[in-house]
Amino acid sequence: MNDIFESIYFETIILSLLSGAFVLMLFTLLLFSIQKNPYMKYWGLFWVSTTLMFLSLFVSIHVDSIFFVGLYLWFVLLAGYFLYKGCYLFINKKESNSLHIIILIFALIILPTILFPDWIGWGIVFAFLGYGLYLFSIGKSYLSLSKRTMTYLGIIMIVFSVFSIIYPFILFSTWFLNYGYLLFGILGLFMGISLYLVHFQKERQAFISVQNKLEYLIMHDPLTNLYNRAYMSEVFNEMMNNGEINVGLLFIDMNDFKLVNDRYGHRAGDESLVHIAIELKELFSNTADVCRFGGDEFVMILRDTTYESVKNVQELILKFHPTLPYDVDITLAAGVSFKDKTSQDIYTLLDEAEREMYSIKQTQKS
Repeated sequence: MNDIFESIYFETIILSLLSGAFVLMLFTLLLFSIQKNPYMKYWGLFWVSTTLMFLSLFVSIHVDSIFFVGLYLWFVLLAGYFLYKGCYLFINKKESNSLHIIILIFALIILPTILFPDWIGWGIVFAFLGYGLYLFSIGKSYLSLSKRTMTYLGIIMIVFSVFSIIYPFILFSTWFLNYGYLLFGILGLFMGISLYLVHFQKERQAFISVQNKLEYLIMHDPLTNLYNRAYMSEVFNEMMNNGEINVGLLFIDMNDFKLVNDRYGHRAGDESLVHIAIELKELFSNTADVCRFGGDEFVMILRDTTYESVKNVQELILKFHPTLPYDVDITLAAGVSFKDKTSQDIYTLLDEAEREMYSIKQTQKS
């Protein structure tokens, strides 16, 4: 065993693995200092433990003391523990207390190996058995998520867990001494680097989610969740740039809405607006874009339509009586305009629809 540990080949491999673990430790701790993700803290501690693990093994090559070998085995278990904690935090899954108890028993079994060199073989067995159990549990959990990247990482974890469990029994095999340590280290570092793949994928998904929410807020009215004037402007500009025709506009206003605010308060007014917005969207979302223009005014945009279809929608709006939880009879006034020439300005047509709406409103009052 000493001859193996004293070989230049083995020492070079351990130094390479130590260097790789040290770089990944610095990178992970730097990420944690920037993002403050709880799971990243444990991944950082995993690389700290892995670095100390390889450092202890390297020192044991040059120091004739079983203490550093025992220290190496303790860091093996500690690295598995931190990796397990971090990975379970990453997927928001509850840890297994029974698994922690089992690994704690393994750690207590390893303790006497520091005092009794003849027992070092059992220490190696239990250290890597515990490490393998942690990895297998992580891999199994990742596979259950049914996501391609997580499945990929789960398979790597399980393969590495099997490798870890059988490691003590092939430790001194001729083929393993030539290639196994290198393969073991590369697989371990590859597994660790794969953690960043899923991390950055999660960050990208979170960024896309925030981006989608911002885009939604920009284009929607916060009270009614209907499209807003920013959306209208974007659609109108698109129509003008494309020379779009066969577009119908309806400008809609609520009659006697002020009575709701005066009798029941502005909160009741907001509830009424939301209620009417929901009913309009349910009735016309398949045929038109329903937008809140402001206050109690709405605009409906019908694309690729006919003038007759727009007038039919207007008739439905004029006959529409929303069911409100207040003793106020609300009706709607609606004016229309129709774009059938590319030269027509869409904003001018909106003004025409608004003027017709006010005209109809006066007629309804009289």
